[in-house]
Amino acid sequence: MLKRIDWMRPLALSSLLWALMSGQAGADEPMSSNLGLPPAWKSWDRMTVTAPGFMSKPKTLQLPDFLMKLWAKEIAENDQKFRDEGNAKLFYKDGHAPAEALYSVYQDGGQTVIVSILNVAKFCQDGPNDAASTQLHSVCPVRVTVERGGESKSVDYPDACFLDITYGNPPGGPNPVTNATLVRYDHQAGRVDLIAIRDNRSLPQCSKRLKVPVL
Repeated sequence: MLKRIDWMRPLALSSLLWALMSGQAGADEPMSSNLGLPPAWKSWDRMTVTAPGFMSKPKTLQLPDFLMKLWAKEIAENDQKFRDEGNAKLFYKDGHAPAEALYSVYQDGGQTVIVSILNVAKFCQDGPNDAASTQLHSVCPVRVTVERGGESKSVDYPDACFLDITYGNPPGGPNPVTNATLVRYDHQAGRVDLIAIRDNRSLPQCSKRLKVPVL
């Protein structure tokens, strides 16, 4: 039976991930983009964002432990990039450089499917840095992971659109309900579809169809 895990129930979720991922539950609960969706996108799921809200300055990286494990290599390489460039003042107290993620987790019978997009400086491209640019999303790697019975398998894709403005834009900016990255898991087809909506319209370059790995 397919079930999208509700991140607004942290105690049940932490217990589930402890059993499924054989790791520790995160010290900081993940933040949720619990904003709903416009009617045109009701068959999609809004991905959860791990980043803090606008102007928040956390002491530690806000990724839950299971994402830290899934993206450990990329997080370490991004940390090294900041060290090499002399950006030590930007590190959090836990020794990590800034990083955000979008993710959705689905319980599908005896397996768990995790879709996650990592937004870090080393592996992402932001929009054009000029006054005429209206691009809100970054282009970042996405990982689709299947876990069952203590085993896991992932497949990576390089160019997903990371769009969630609940953490990086001041009040009065674009509407966060109609500007977001959305995901849909199709059990029968064994795939994940990703889109990004900008002002309630799908961005063609952000539409991706990703194959779910088979254990």
